[in-house]
Amino acid sequence: MKLIHLPLTFIAFLVGCNETKNETKTLSKDKQIESSVVAKKSSTSSQKMVQINQELLKSKYPNGVPIPNMIEIPEGQFQMGNSERAKESPVRRVSVNKFKLAETEVTWEQYQACVDTGPCPEKSDEDWGRGKRPAIYISWETAQTYIKWLNKVTGGNYRLPTESEWEYAARASSEQNFYWGNEVGENKANCSGCGSQWDGIQTAPVKSFEPNSFGIFDMHGNVWEWVEDCFHRSYESAPLTSEAWLGDNCKSRMLRGGSWNNGWDRMSSSSRHSNSVRMSTYNTGFRLAQDI
Repeated sequence: MKLIHLPLTFIAFLVGCNETKNETKTLSKDKQIESSVVAKKSSTSSQKMVQINQELLKSKYPNGVPIPNMIEIPEGQFQMGNSERAKESPVRRVSVNKFKLAETEVTWEQYQACVDTGPCPEKSDEDWGRGKRPAIYISWETAQTYIKWLNKVTGGNYRLPTESEWEYAARASSEQNFYWGNEVGENKANCSGCGSQWDGIQTAPVKSFEPNSFGIFDMHGNVWEWVEDCFHRSYESAPLTSEAWLGDNCKSRMLRGGSWNNGWDRMSSSSRHSNSVRMSTYNTGFRLAQDI
């Protein structure tokens, strides 16, 4: 088989390295030919990976991999956004189809199964402990890797929630800052100033606080959660239904919910944040959704 030497920058892109914008621009004009070669190699690697995964799954997880408990969220309509913040405006009424949402963020216990069987990268837990704590240092791209793996080994149709699905589930019929009211209260979530033992220090084990009326835990604080939607500065021209809002700026995606080291205003139901799809931090994780 004739060997084709790929540009170093293109190889770096394939393995997920954090190349700079300038490096990205240096891709050669023979990209289509190179992509074809890589696609063939990728297909072969994928077949090997499936075989390896099956062997490891049988030996390490004879009873199946740990998966989140999924809660059915009923269809409905709600007022999305906050008229007092530019990035959360204009407020609009959104119709949401029924779907399923994981009752917790993806935990280390669940994420580790993907690491053990190959495709997911190992991540630091900052020596806070693993098990039932939410997995951290998760980029949007890593979340997608986990989802593809989980769908392959379970036959499921897992995905990230859309931004509108996320806010609808977080509000759980409430039009206030949090599902419990407008005030942050005491020991209702893990954030900087929430009154919990983990405030501003580290993540909390999932289910450390009361769930909302849908039965969903930790929608406020603990870790930022990736959603499917691409970056948009405001809700101008946003859809009135619950599909993901994509567009031209998908190198950055939206995050919701705030985290253990953010103030209460960052973890309100309407609060929005964004980051590069490759960015991973010690306060970023994710939660799964499913179509019904």
